[in-house]
Amino acid sequence: MPLPFDMQLKFDALIYQNADVMDFETWIYETPNLENYFAAEEYLELISLNYKQQDIRHLINKYFGHHLETGKIETHHLIACLERLANKTETFGLDLQQIYHKYCYGYSFLKSVVQFYLYIDGGEPFFILGKLVEQNKERLYPQVKDKALQLIEYFQSGKIVIHKTPDFYEYNDKTVFTHTLSDEEFKRLTA
Repeated sequence: MPLPFDMQLKFDALIYQNADVMDFETWIYETPNLENYFAAEEYLELISLNYKQQDIRHLINKYFGHHLETGKIETHHLIACLERLANKTETFGLDLQQIYHKYCYGYSFLKSVVQFYLYIDGGEPFFILGKLVEQNKERLYPQVKDKALQLIEYFQSGKIVIHKTPDFYEYNDKTVFTHTLSDEEFKRLTA
């Protein structure tokens, strides 16, 4: 039986989002139905780990990472980030920076959001300069909002599907995501 998505997010938060290890350990012991999703040996390993070890995140990933649907989790995180951008939250600059990094790692469909971030004031390029983003937030926001909402719709309708989280060596690997957008729609996102 696959691990429910909300439980996958707990593992993801520990492994990749720097969640508190002791909170995770407490959650392990307070979630009695968790053992239903692992083989007996795996569950025993999970509850027997020393959560004070320095490399506990690595060990959790090594032993239990195969239970995570990384494409689905990545989609969840991207949609959350795009929603924050569309709502112009206080993390606007950081979220734009995160989208830029995802674009650099091969999610070419994010270019439509970050192109406004890359060039401000007469085409002068800047990279990850939070001060400039904040100074130009009002100017950037309308275009970023429209593109973010468009991408959210593409994710929710299944027109863009992420299969796995890319790493440095899979830059622009076609196995990372697929899309059912028309050539024209995809070109508008990536041009």
